[in-house]
Amino acid sequence: HYHELFQPLTPGFVHAEPDDLEDLERLVRENSTAAIMLECIQGEGGVWPAEATFLKRARELCSEHHLMLIIDEVQTGFFRTGAPFAYQLAGIEPDIVSLAKGIADGFPMGAVCAREEVASLMHPGDHGSTFGGNCLAATAGRACVEEMVKEDIGEHVIEAGNHLAEGLAKLPHVTEVRGHGLMRGAQLDVPFATEAVDKGLEAGLILNHIGDSILRFLPPLVITNAEIDTMLERLGKILEEA
Repeated sequence: HYHELFQPLTPGFVHAEPDDLEDLERLVRENSTAAIMLECIQGEGGVWPAEATFLKRARELCSEHHLMLIIDEVQTGFFRTGAPFAYQLAGIEPDIVSLAKGIADGFPMGAVCAREEVASLMHPGDHGSTFGGNCLAATAGRACVEEMVKEDIGEHVIEAGNHLAEGLAKLPHVTEVRGHGLMRGAQLDVPFATEAVDKGLEAGLILNHIGDSILRFLPPLVITNAEIDTMLERLGKILEEA
């Protein structure tokens, strides 16, 4: 219910159940649908990855009904999941992608990418932004992306992400570890996540929680296994108190 403070939400959207193909197909069939918009991994919802079959069917539905597939890669983009973009893990191609956060290494920047036939529908004046496209942000973004590609950061993210997931799975009260790369959610069997975040600060850890039973991990992409092990050791001691 985290979105309740943002009411009223943008009108015109109907919500499908995640990974429910029948529900998605029904909504497309029963509504005057223009597009399907989704996250490949629901970040704020608790780090819930969509199944590849669900994402592939969403792509097929859009192609069959001449709809646009819009994918939000604000949290998942730029190697956060190991792949340059999370949609690539499912082998699909969207029509529009929204980007931010990792694009410029912390410098405020957002971007939208679209296939040529979609982008050609937009004309000067259709969309504007006070800070959009400024030279400093674009330069920071270009330098950041070039460095990530040069360093082959995706390979490191996959390796470090697996190390993180394996370590989290061994901690007390962790029943499930979800996600890809360095975007992970640890499900707890006790309502201790909020307290774990507070105790983490005392132990020198900056943690994040979703509700009171999910810990979320989105560490820097350059994190080392040694740093992960330090975090796991300290977090393990905290969770023993739950």
